[in-house]
Amino acid sequence: EDSIAAPVPSLVSWLKHPFTQVITDIHKAVLRYVPSSIDIPSKKQFLRNNLKDHQPYNALNSKEEWGAKGLWYDRWVTGKEFTNFSLTFDDGNCDESDEYGDNDCKFDWGETVSGEVNVGVLVNVVEGDTFSYSLNIKAYDIASVLDWEFSCPACGDDDCTINIPEMLQPELNMTKYDVKLQPCPVSIPVVAQEKISKTLPDEDTWENASKGVNIYTYEEYHLKNTKGHDRLMLKTKIVAK
Repeated sequence: EDSIAAPVPSLVSWLKHPFTQVITDIHKAVLRYVPSSIDIPSKKQFLRNNLKDHQPYNALNSKEEWGAKGLWYDRWVTGKEFTNFSLTFDDGNCDESDEYGDNDCKFDWGETVSGEVNVGVLVNVVEGDTFSYSLNIKAYDIASVLDWEFSCPACGDDDCTINIPEMLQPELNMTKYDVKLQPCPVSIPVVAQEKISKTLPDEDTWENASKGVNIYTYEEYHLKNTKGHDRLMLKTKIVAK
């Protein structure tokens, strides 16, 4: 009896993967849109409104909210396939470290953020896997500025429609992406080894751009199996104040 050979996975670079391109486009649009479109009251007025309306404002007690001004970074990683991933920073800006690099980091405005990222992961995607992404931007960690997410099969024969947030549609001049999925199975090499060097804007520049609003940005990346369990998960939190 003839045997049926297993399909050979196609190879798609993560840099050229359509999900990566969609997320990159959204990042660029956010950077253009958000600084010029924030319409949030001052912290004093914001607190007054929350106290008046008895809304929760526990987030305002966080170390990021009342600590020194600057940029705060935290991340969470899970997944057995994250066997070769690390992000490290120079100059002792971080309070924690683990097998994935530095964490709980604080950078001053005007500072040059330097470090190194090393990634060497081969992600083998099969039928039934799903990829999801979410981006949530808040003022003072309460008032939502942007809340967007999408979920698609990680591979397959069909397209996946990803709707663009309405506020970003003029920036991108489109309302949705129709992503052509790669036939299953797919092998996605995620490989990067590079130095990081980025100078943050000075404090006055940030104050003018943000109108004095403290901005919280949350991102989540999930690759789930057919049972809905995370194969890979990356969460980041960035606070700019």
